Amino acid sequence: DDEEDDYEYKEVEVDEDLDEELADEQDEDLEQALMTLRTKETGTAAVPKEEMPPRPAITRRPEVLDDFIRNVLLKLGMADTLDMFQREWYRLSGEGKLSDVDMGTVPDIYVRNQQLGDQLKNMQAEIEKMQEVSTAAKSTWDKFRKERDFHKMHHKRVVQEKNKLIVDLKRLKTHYENYEPMLKMMRAKYETAMKEKMLMKLERDRLATKVGALEAQVKQLEAVRPLDGIIEPPKVSTKKPPRCAKLPEDRENPYINMQMESPSVERWGLSKTFQTHTMSVSAVAMHPSKPIIATASDDCCWKMWNLPGGELIMSGEGHSDWLSCADFSPQGTSLATGSADCTVKIWDFT
Repeated sequence: DDEEDDYEYKEVEVDEDLDEELADEQDEDLEQALMTLRTKETGTAAVPKEEMPPRPAITRRPEVLDDFIRNVLLKLGMADTLDMFQREWYRLSGEGKLSDVDMGTVPDIYVRNQQLGDQLKNMQAEIEKMQEVSTAAKSTWDKFRKERDFHKMHHKRVVQEKNKLIVDLKRLKTHYENYEPMLKMMRAKYETAMKEKMLMKLERDRLATKVGALEAQVKQLEAVRPLDGIIEPPKVSTKKPPRCAKLPEDRENPYINMQMESPSVERWGLSKTFQTHTMSVSAVAMHPSKPIIATASDDCCWKMWNLPGGELIMSGEGHSDWLSCADFSPQGTSLATGSADCTVKIWDFT
């Protein structure tokens, strides 16, 4: 009878590390697993792996239904229920009331469901992350699209302004080209007027000098006229031939020992600079009585300028080579120029 079965069932302790060892060591067979269990129970050393012949690897098979139920009852600590299950299971198995389907392996659907659930959770987390990334990318795209539209509009405006400036520059260039001949004509008229003005000033000074000399002569004649009113006959002038000038005698310079004050160079400064010639200037001469200077240059011409404005009064061209010197006469009515063409020319302003 099953009820009179006095066999004491003992709970077999399942080592949790056993599954890990079996998974790590694929080449361990059933006998080696039994040896490992005996070693843990008795504490004796196991035979080294190197001394044993190679065995084929085993694969882990799924649990059968009764073992699955036993493990569950042992895990829950239900010893009485386990005893009752053992008796009824073996009784029904002996009577042949259990089919092969009932005694088959436990389907791994629960484990599969758990794995699928974990995968679903991971995929949902990844989907949420991807949604956040897509939302950020969408906002970034919208921002870039707005910036692109703004820069595109700004570029169109810049192109319009550029075209407008090009049109204005062309119009101003045409306008300037129309003014260029007029400016040349006005410059020529101005130079002619300045020349005439300078000639008139020189003529006025010459006439003023002549009038002054005539007035002095009239006064002198009035002073020597006799009181009785008798007009004396004019005297015949007996001019002697001119004699050669004698060289001055050697004499000491009265200013040789005079102490002259040094000029204050610190106060000197540049007053004005203006362009005169197209080549280097070789000589400069100051007018003896008027604010006028004359310049001679390597471009074979001389020019007269008004000070301090630097306005051109007149210019002369008559030498065939560069000018070496230029100077005014003491009266200021003529200008002498020397050139490398071996000629000296006197320019009269009267």
